[in-house]
Amino acid sequence: MANLHIGKYERSVNGKGRICLPQPLLKALQVSGSDEVVLIKGKEKCIYLYDSDAWQGIIKKAKNQLSYAECQLLMRYVLPPKVFMSKIDSQGRVLIPANLRQYAAITDRVMIISALDRIEIWDPKERLAHLNTLEDVPKA
Repeated sequence: MANLHIGKYERSVNGKGRICLPQPLLKALQVSGSDEVVLIKGKEKCIYLYDSDAWQGIIKKAKNQLSYAECQLLMRYVLPPKVFMSKIDSQGRVLIPANLRQYAAITDRVMIISALDRIEIWDPKERLAHLNTLEDVPKA
């Protein structure tokens, strides 16, 4: 996601739990040449979305920074319940599984935030509540 467009978008969630990604983000994701994305529980009450190349970079960095035992624990026990692989369909939609939607309190609307190295998917009310906990951050 080297050419990730910085922006904020609001989208609806369809009955199957899919969201339509904004065109600028689709273009940035397609640069990697893969239609696979990784969804993972964020540190905040949101979902992080990475393209497969960015995700492989994160895994490589973890392997370089952690001991062998720590890396094994991470890959076998910590990540599997938090990570979901999804494909972008022909209409630019991505499925958000029920467990991740529940974690992020997502129901019928999402706010998609793109910045730097990832895309964040938020329930709009949760994002506003999170911003209100931060100091010196514009609330827009």
